[in-house]
Amino acid sequence: MTQVHISLRRYLPDGESAAYGRVRCAPDRRRVDDHRIILPIPFDVILDDNGEALFDLEPTRELFAWRLTVIPAESSSFERTVEVPDSTETEEFAALLDVDPDTLIPPALTTGPLMRVHWAETEDDAFAYSSAHPDELVLYEQEGA
Repeated sequence: MTQVHISLRRYLPDGESAAYGRVRCAPDRRRVDDHRIILPIPFDVILDDNGEALFDLEPTRELFAWRLTVIPAESSSFERTVEVPDSTETEEFAALLDVDPDTLIPPALTTGPLMRVHWAETEDDAFAYSSAHPDELVLYEQEGA
């Protein structure tokens, strides 16, 4: 299990103070583990008087994601779908990696220029496209072994 720490604060006219509430934790899908079906039933973690909580989550290992819903006592809730690493150190809630709930891939890898890919028909087409678009990965099928 990986230990996760959350610290929730709220603004006040003279600074900030602890925000009270809870975090609802649920796997984003059911899964099978050693012939057992693990259901995505949520559990709640209550924030202490300092607006903090320390709780354990199973590492996701790219099999599922955790849906973490922060439910403050005095404002609107918000939800994150995150990957939880297999770690012996405490992970900060704010630093957990957000993932797309359908693909389990971080949105930055699918919407930004980092993963732009173009499929070219020939090596010449690949060279021409790559010259014109240096920030994109260009793939083409090469004949032979």
